[in-house]
Amino acid sequence: LATKGVLLLPPASPLTALGVATSIVIGYEFADMGSGVYHWAMDNYGTKDTPVFGTQIEAFQGHHELPWTITYRQFSNNIYKICQATSPFCLAGLLLVDNPFLLLWMTTAIAFINMSQELHKWSHQGPAQSTAWVNTLQELNLIITRKSHLAHHRPPFDGNYCIVSGHMNPILDQIGFFRTLENIVFRTTGNRARCWTNERLLADKVEAIGIKRKTAMDRDAASD
Repeated sequence: LATKGVLLLPPASPLTALGVATSIVIGYEFADMGSGVYHWAMDNYGTKDTPVFGTQIEAFQGHHELPWTITYRQFSNNIYKICQATSPFCLAGLLLVDNPFLLLWMTTAIAFINMSQELHKWSHQGPAQSTAWVNTLQELNLIITRKSHLAHHRPPFDGNYCIVSGHMNPILDQIGFFRTLENIVFRTTGNRARCWTNERLLADKVEAIGIKRKTAMDRDAASD
C-alpha cells in the first residue's frame, strides 16, 4: 500500500508534502480511535461463547484481572490475529484505490491498528523492560503512555480505551462518546454494558486459583 501510494504521488511540492503529512497524522489518530472502539466493544459485550469474537472477549476480560501477563507475549503472537483481520483491507486498497493520499492514510491506519496490541503491551512494561526508543516515544507522548493506560485499569473500566497514541482518549471521554454508544446498544438490544454493571467475567476464577495472590506475594518478596 505504501509503495503504491508513493508511486502515485504528484510531483514534489509544499502542497504534496502537506497532503502526505495530513494523511499520515489522520491515519494514525484514526487507528487510535479504532483501537478504542474495538477495545470498548470487547470489554463490554459478549462472552467466550460469542461467535467469532469469543476468544478475544475472554482474553480482554482476562487482561483486566491479570494485566501484567501481556508483557510476556511474543511480538508475532501479539499481533497476528489483528493482521489477519486487516488483510482484506490491504488487498482492497491495492486493487481498488488509486488516490495516493487515501493509500497513505490506509497504510498508516492499518499499520498502527496492526501494532495496537504491541503498543498496548509496551504501556504495561516498566522502563527497565522497554528499549530506550520506546521509553522516549512514551515520554514524548507519541505513543500510548503507561500513565495514560493505567487510568483504564480501574473498575468499572469505563474509559481510556484507545491504545495506539492515546490522544483520542480525553476527547472521546469528555464528549461522552462511549456512553452514547452504550445507550444506543441498550435501547436497540436491551444489553447493558459491563461498565454499567461492573460485571467481571473472570474475577472469581482468577481469585479461586490464587494467581493474583501469588503474584502479589512474589512481588512483595522480591522487593524485600
